[in-house]
Amino acid sequence: PNQDEPKKNAVRVDEFLGTSLPADLTFQDHMGKTVSSSVLFANGKPTILTFVYYRCPAACTLLLNGLTEALKSHEFRLGRDFNLVTISVDSRETMDLASAKRDTYIAQLPSNQPHDPEAWRFYTGSRSAIESLTNAVGYRFVYNPDTMQYDHPSVLMFVGPDGQLKRYLYGSYFQPDNVRLAFLEAGDGTLGPFTDRMALYFYDFGTPEVGRRYVLNQQRLGVVLGSASILMALVLW
Repeated sequence: PNQDEPKKNAVRVDEFLGTSLPADLTFQDHMGKTVSSSVLFANGKPTILTFVYYRCPAACTLLLNGLTEALKSHEFRLGRDFNLVTISVDSRETMDLASAKRDTYIAQLPSNQPHDPEAWRFYTGSRSAIESLTNAVGYRFVYNPDTMQYDHPSVLMFVGPDGQLKRYLYGSYFQPDNVRLAFLEAGDGTLGPFTDRMALYFYDFGTPEVGRRYVLNQQRLGVVLGSASILMALVLW
């Protein structure tokens, strides 16, 4: 049997959509301030949660690069409309590492858009706090002693204003339409104009036929348009 198979299966995401994130955990931010997870997630705004580790040589950099690039693709603004939370999965990492990594990505925020850098916080935590949160969201990672690195998924997690997990987007490049629709979904009616929130009804996400992305449900759209046409014909008659 392939000895790498158990390790490969251990690195995955088990989606727990609709779950409420734990409110009783504590983490330390890039300035050493202790913050409760209730403040991080149930804060009245959607939040994008990312798990990385600050000494990661490749995948975490690609993920955070993809996230900062995605911020250019829509009208939602960091701080005004949503928050960003990045947490290290390595309990040995310090606030100095968190601060240095944060400085790198704050410098990459689009300069022509009014993003608030204070709304992107980088955290460290104890092993028990990290495991409690990653278990709650189904984020599975392992330490690889051969490489002395962590093997982990690359994923954005969209959390609603009340701390409820709404959507996972995978990879290191995120299509603008997917990011926008995930924000609308996570916003629970707080983001975007009414017409955009209504339009979300016509999209499906992650069906086996289309993969892990939003796709227009033409059948649902056809039913609504057909019903509207019949109603209009009756009114004219």
